[in-house]
Amino acid sequence: MTNITSIVLILVSVGIFFGFIDPQYATILETKKNQESLNLTLKNAVNLDSQYQEKITAFDAISDEYKEKIEKMLPSSIDNIRLIIDLDEGVAWKNYHMRVRNFKAETTAARNSIGVDRKAYGTLSMSFSTTGSYVAFIAFLGSLEKSLRLIDVTGIQFAANDAGLYDFSVTARTYWLK
Repeated sequence: MTNITSIVLILVSVGIFFGFIDPQYATILETKKNQESLNLTLKNAVNLDSQYQEKITAFDAISDEYKEKIEKMLPSSIDNIRLIIDLDEGVAWKNYHMRVRNFKAETTAARNSIGVDRKAYGTLSMSFSTTGSYVAFIAFLGSLEKSLRLIDVTGIQFAANDAGLYDFSVTARTYWLK
């Protein structure tokens, strides 16, 4: 009888081990692995938060005047009307008595992209014409080069007219943040 009792107790203990203890132990080990992964993620989140706070502090240290210049250089949206006004009144007319005419604009992404555009910026192809002397036009291009707005001149065509002035056609590209 004692042998039978000992064998039954051994079988019961083996059954309890494989039926309950071993699966629970495997669950505990997996939970520890998940805990280590979550602790690493938490550590990375704390690190990213500290970097974010440093960036916010650095951004807040920038004066409002410079923030306005940065916004003008690379605006957060494309504003065709403001661009035309800046070109015409701000640069061409005020300094060189030239008027911007026949302004046309088209976003490059609409015609050249295949698939999803993942760039952080957008481009705007534009064309316009103006009339003036050669010296005034060269000075106008110099003003475009030195302006805060990023503008790449991609093409120039010109023709002489009877008044001794030139008709210039300009194609250019400008950018904005998406």
